[in-house]
Amino acid sequence: MDNMKKRGVDEQGFVFNVCHPERIQTEFRVVVDQAVAQLLSTFRTAIHSIYLYGSVARGEAKRCHSDLDMSVVFCAPLTEQDHKRLKQLSLALTEGFPLITKVDFDPGHLAEVLHPQEKFRWQFWLKHCCCCLWGKDLALGFEACRPNLAIACALNEDLPEMVVMLNSGLNEDNASTRGRVLAKKLLRSACGLLVEQHRSWLVEPEECAGVIRRYQPHYEPGVEMALMILRKETATVNEVVQLSASFAQPLIEEYRRITHNNL
Repeated sequence: MDNMKKRGVDEQGFVFNVCHPERIQTEFRVVVDQAVAQLLSTFRTAIHSIYLYGSVARGEAKRCHSDLDMSVVFCAPLTEQDHKRLKQLSLALTEGFPLITKVDFDPGHLAEVLHPQEKFRWQFWLKHCCCCLWGKDLALGFEACRPNLAIACALNEDLPEMVVMLNSGLNEDNASTRGRVLAKKLLRSACGLLVEQHRSWLVEPEECAGVIRRYQPHYEPGVEMALMILRKETATVNEVVQLSASFAQPLIEEYRRITHNNL
């Protein structure tokens, strides 16, 4: 059982969710509570439920190195003004709590999350990668999943847009933060292509790198560059650009081929 948990699955092969409110480290509890309070104050009755994911939810956050990541399910689609308010709240919390690198809010709305087509994206995400902090926990009504390629494709639909966004306006002031975000995303995305061979669901960059090296050695240069960026205190613009070209673009093309072939 312990060995299976190390691979991110339980004894039946379902993805094991390690996120739980009780895992939140004491020093990060204040910013988590403040984020929930500010969301509810800003949007009041428009929010259905709030979820936490990432290193803070897993109890693995590192002071001044970890993000605060939340998924927020709204009762209805957000307006353009709502998106602006959410962005402003994210920036305000980031500035107010230097122990975290940034605050990310991942918004969705109830009808979207409950749609059958969201089984391998929103529903998997809330069931296996998040813990509920406030509101009715939608994950309780979703079906458990074993690792499969359809999930990886659904969760990485945003990869091309994310790479463009991270490279847009890239400069020496934001290169380190954006480089770390990109490096983690690429390692997890590449590992996602291998979930059926390895029968695992991994999130730690070093563990993902080990699986990629074993099954896809042609990605070795990109893996090494991603790990280098994650291990360093700072990254340069050139390093982030190189990572995008050498690792992100081939990975995007591979996902496109798989999607085109309808899995």
